[in-house]
Amino acid sequence: MGQRLFFLLRLCALPVVFFACSNSGTADTAPPGEDAAPADAGPDDVPAPEDTPEPIDAPAAVPASVETAAPATVRAGQAITVTCTLRDVLGNALPTPMGATPTISFVAPDAVRDESGRTLAVRVGEVTAACSFPMLSISDATPARVAITPGDAARVTTTLDRASIAAGETATATCAVTDAFGNAVTGAPATLRLDPAGMGATVTGLAARIERAGMYTATCVVPGATGEGAALTVRPGLPATLVIARSPDMPTYALGASVDIQATVSDRYGNRIPDAMLTYTSSPMAAVAGSLLTFEREGRYTVTVRVGGATEGDRELVQTTSFVVDSSGPAIECAGPAHGSMVNAAAGSMVTFQARLADTTGVRSVTVSGRAATVNDMGEVSVPVTTRWGVNFVDVTATDTDGRENSRTCAFLASDRWNGEAAHLTDGAQMLLRQDAVDDGDPTTPITSIDDVLQRVVNSQGLRDQLHSSLLAANPLKANSCDQRVCVFSACTCVFRSEVNYERSELNGPNTTSLSLVDGGLRAVVRFENIRVRLRIGGTLSTSGWVNVASVEVGVTFDLASSGGRPRATVRPGSVTTSVGRISTDFSGITGAIVDVVVSLANGTVRNLVSNTLRDYVSTNFSRVLDGVLSGLDISSLGATFSVPRLDGATPTPLRFGVNVSSVSDTAARLRFGLGTLLSTATPAHARASRGIALPPGDTGEPTVSTPATVSVHVAVLNQAMHSLWRGGWLDVGLPASRFSSSLPAGSRFDVTGLLPPVAFLRADGRINLDLGALEVAFTMPGVPQPFRISVGARASGAVSLSGNTLRFGGVTLDEVKISVTSESIPMSERDALVMGIRALVQQYAERSLNDALPAIPIPGFTIPESLRSYGLPVGAELGIRSPSLGNARQHFELRGGFGQR
Repeated sequence: MGQRLFFLLRLCALPVVFFACSNSGTADTAPPGEDAAPADAGPDDVPAPEDTPEPIDAPAAVPASVETAAPATVRAGQAITVTCTLRDVLGNALPTPMGATPTISFVAPDAVRDESGRTLAVRVGEVTAACSFPMLSISDATPARVAITPGDAARVTTTLDRASIAAGETATATCAVTDAFGNAVTGAPATLRLDPAGMGATVTGLAARIERAGMYTATCVVPGATGEGAALTVRPGLPATLVIARSPDMPTYALGASVDIQATVSDRYGNRIPDAMLTYTSSPMAAVAGSLLTFEREGRYTVTVRVGGATEGDRELVQTTSFVVDSSGPAIECAGPAHGSMVNAAAGSMVTFQARLADTTGVRSVTVSGRAATVNDMGEVSVPVTTRWGVNFVDVTATDTDGRENSRTCAFLASDRWNGEAAHLTDGAQMLLRQDAVDDGDPTTPITSIDDVLQRVVNSQGLRDQLHSSLLAANPLKANSCDQRVCVFSACTCVFRSEVNYERSELNGPNTTSLSLVDGGLRAVVRFENIRVRLRIGGTLSTSGWVNVASVEVGVTFDLASSGGRPRATVRPGSVTTSVGRISTDFSGITGAIVDVVVSLANGTVRNLVSNTLRDYVSTNFSRVLDGVLSGLDISSLGATFSVPRLDGATPTPLRFGVNVSSVSDTAARLRFGLGTLLSTATPAHARASRGIALPPGDTGEPTVSTPATVSVHVAVLNQAMHSLWRGGWLDVGLPASRFSSSLPAGSRFDVTGLLPPVAFLRADGRINLDLGALEVAFTMPGVPQPFRISVGARASGAVSLSGNTLRFGGVTLDEVKISVTSESIPMSERDALVMGIRALVQQYAERSLNDALPAIPIPGFTIPESLRSYGLPVGAELGIRSPSLGNARQHFELRGGFGQR
């Protein structure tokens, strides 16, 4: 750094140096009698002394020490910016000699990590940083101390106080939150979420009280954090109810017949107890093998079923069923598939139908569905029949040797796909979003795309506060040090010293966002414009000015997946990009060395602090907001419980509704969320056997996404509801017959028992078909001691329309009706009125089954959570489909419309 004295004398004339020069050195004023050089004189105007000495070399300043500067506090995940400053023996800052490279040593080294040339803080605690210059044999003996505090919440671990509880009990969760580097984070707001949700589950704080038995996942939800939930088993409680059913269910059985007495034991919340202790007794006595009883004598039998062991409230749980065993047997018995049974068979496949016939005079002929059949020596008929999906009807007509004719219609439900009664229907409801629902390019209020939510974030006060805090924490941006020195002979004097501090910042905008669909996630690009950072310069000169950053653009990709039963958004590793636009400075009244200082700071420290802060804010807060919005996916159009009015006007049948997230998938064309649906009755009313919910064929493929938002609801969700109503006894009613036909005698009555649940499927023409089968009607007339037993089945169809959130089924017609008498003949005087009344009864069953089973179509939506209030978002508002229109395709009700705040 040596300079010639002659050059230094010329330097004295520069306007930034406020001192004079003389033969003997420097002084504040010129010697008496001599005039100082004018302030605006150039280097060539400096008057030469009378005796000009030979130029000599001033000794170069020698680095004597190195000073380490680092921020006092950083958060895990932030870069630790360390500055190494060489100083001479007087403490003046020196430039780094060419070829001298500083080495920075950290203690403890495991608290930091090198990432792309940046030193990241990773472990909470204190770390020291020390600079050294090996080439100069200089090291800092007083290293800088840096306190590392936890970063943003990144992972949450859920633990439960109990892994198994009984229905109606409570489990409490503990949420352990860590940042991305495993440091414990305290004070993070946490909520508890259950999967599946609804269905008699109540969450208060971090405690969950659950009434429905089954397997659950309890997950702590912390904004911006991901983590797997904890498994929770909910066991049924003590037995509280008992219901029984006969299989096959007939009023009269042949001698030697075997009857299975099916029993369902449930706790107080309707949970089935499969291992309940049961005893079966018969009066008169019969052969008992478990629940199967065989009757070898004629007579009227009563079978009693009792629950043993402890029960709810120590109540005695007993049920009885009575029937007749007759040597003549029924004229026509549906032996297999049994009347009212469910068969696993694909539409169009062949099943073997068997009927058993009995008559004291013998059977002369029999037809099955209009085709002649052969009766074997045992009085049995066996013929192949082609099945259709839904309820199948087989008409059997038999004529005895005396020419008397009898007929019966046997009904069974056929399907080759079933969904368990207690299982969620995978993708029962779906929401599909097109690019214009993700970002419609028009940030508006109310919200009309997901990107509108992000637009609120980048223009929130929180961003301004974080930028201000980050820059303020970095003060001083430049420590007080010498920027310009003059050395004469062996003496050096600092002629300009400065310190630079951050004062305030402005995000003048416009700040814009864009959000795009990409395979597996969403790509966000944020552009901040017109960023201004105000700095104050102290030291020799005191002034303030602005560093202007034309723009900063941040890009980040978010992976979308299902975790803990909810959609989650996380930053895709390696996807964050940052670019910085032109940087300029605006400081009045400064020249020379200080300009270099400011420009260097603007293009180095300030540029990095601003871009890093905006980058970290976008990646962290966008992840938190997207995660918060998407994890709020739910179905609010249906409550967790609702009641369906009964046909007889009695107490409505309660149903429970629950959902889980069954799938999340994303392509460059659409974003799809699938929700599993589950409907169940609170308390079963009977124990009839069931394979589950029948799923109609032809539901493959994905809806065509032709509008910003599409909601697709499988018709099997309606079947779930009707199956639950059937299980809850909704079909089993007693009604005055005169309500359906005024021609029937006053006081006559229809007592209906539904052996099969109604099932529906969508036709190619957009209408819906509804099958009703094995409706057993006991028709009682005044003065007649025994009821007439009638078996009824029907296939109905109707038009589908949408009214608000409710599906409406209008123009319901009975396309096929089956009525057969299975006991004593009905007087001809009553037959026509009875048929008219039965048709009216079935018509009402069809209309009410379709229109009452689901009070509202389950429409998914995203509810903005309380945790996002600080961004100025409308907490509690729901984002979803708007102004939908209805179309039906592939066994789905499809709603198409716009997207936004509802």
